[in-house]
Amino acid sequence: MPKRADDDEDDDGTEAGQGDASHDHTTERPVEDVYGIYTDKPGAQFDTREILRCVIDAHSFDEYKADYGQSLVCGYASIAGRHVGIVANQRKLSQRAQPGGKAGPSYATAMPAVIYDDSADKAARFIMDCNQRKLPIVFVHDTTGFMVGRDSE
Repeated sequence: MPKRADDDEDDDGTEAGQGDASHDHTTERPVEDVYGIYTDKPGAQFDTREILRCVIDAHSFDEYKADYGQSLVCGYASIAGRHVGIVANQRKLSQRAQPGGKAGPSYATAMPAVIYDDSADKAARFIMDCNQRKLPIVFVHDTTGFMVGRDSE
């Protein structure tokens, strides 16, 4: 069937998002390692990036704003050769900057599995960017919800 002028096509000649089957799409870690990293025990901590290394193509992850909104991990990657955006919540303690007025910012520990305002802002901007690029988005979440209250807003 002939292609129309408005059909999406990646730079490598494959249809948008279809990937390239001629390349080896190995992951950095074996998929089975997920069972040793993830736990459903409440309060258990792990680095979400380690889970992602079991799923995405090796060395394909390009993290978006790694130092901002650290309770969410956002980035561009490939899964079996398909280019995707990834939004995943972090399941370990992280640091978050809070405005500090004249004294400068202060830093607080962010609880695991909680989405804070800076992380929500990062995710919204990343999702808009993926939408503009017409990239599919993979969401990996195990979250207790949003942090609310006067100090969070």
